[in-house]
Amino acid sequence: MSADLDALILGIHITGAAIWVGGVVALGTMTVALRGAPFDDPRIRSLAIARLARPLARLMWPALIVTILTGLYNASWYLPSGVPLLASPQGMLLVTKAGLVAFVVVVGGLHTFVVGPRIRHRIEAGDPDSALTHMRGWNAALGAATLVGSVGILFLAAALPFA
Repeated sequence: MSADLDALILGIHITGAAIWVGGVVALGTMTVALRGAPFDDPRIRSLAIARLARPLARLMWPALIVTILTGLYNASWYLPSGVPLLASPQGMLLVTKAGLVAFVVVVGGLHTFVVGPRIRHRIEAGDPDSALTHMRGWNAALGAATLVGSVGILFLAAALPFA
C-alpha cells in the first residue's frame, strides 16, 4: 500500500483509540464526580450515570471496533517478514497487546451491555437498593478494569517501536 494510505489508516487508528480511551476516562471521572449531593441517593446516581454514558457508548464502541480493525492492518508494520509471530520481540508485544484488547472488549462489554443495563432495569422495576449493592460493586470493578486495560494498551502501543 502507499505511504499516504498507511498514514490515513494510522490516523484513523489513533483517533479511534483517543475516542475510546478518552471516553473511558471521562466516564470514570463523571462517576466519581457524581458522588455526594445532589446524588446521595445511589438510585438517582445510577440513573444519572446511565444517562450520561449512553451517548458516549454510542460513540466509543464503534471507535473501538474501527481501532481494532485498523490495528490489525497496522500490525504488519512491526512484524519482520517471514518471522513467526512469537519469534520476535515485536510479535510478542503485539500478542500481549491483542490479549489486552480482548480483555478490554470482554470486560467493557460486560460493563456496558450486561451489568449496567441490569442495574438500570432493576432500579426502574423498583428493586430495593440493598439488592443492587453487589451488582454496583461488580460494575465499578468492571469499569475500573476497562480503564486500566485501555491505558495499558496505549503503553504497549507506545513501546512497539522500541521492541
